[in-house]
Amino acid sequence: PTPTDEPEPTGPPATPDPTHTPTTPPPQEEVDPVLDAGDEGPEVAELQLRLRQLNWVYNGEAHGRYDEETRAAVARFQSAYGVQGDPEGVYGPHTRQALEQHSTAP
Repeated sequence: PTPTDEPEPTGPPATPDPTHTPTTPPPQEEVDPVLDAGDEGPEVAELQLRLRQLNWVYNGEAHGRYDEETRAAVARFQSAYGVQGDPEGVYGPHTRQALEQHSTAP
């Protein structure tokens, strides 16, 4: 027999193992953080800037620290706008939704 230039036949293409099904985890829904006394960061600074837009709720600096002045301003906002569902002075989902309706992103 003489060698040929034709490739040797191969078996059928490999099929995935039916017992192994690759899974992709469901996308994580991005949840806005609940902010409270002692929290720090850009989310707190945004909250302070939004409260300042109302011209009477908060007159402090947007320093990014959820201090007593910020907590009191959130409580004033909750009271004045009838926000329910979040603890007093806590920037939770109900307070966030109401504030975002009455302010613009800084």
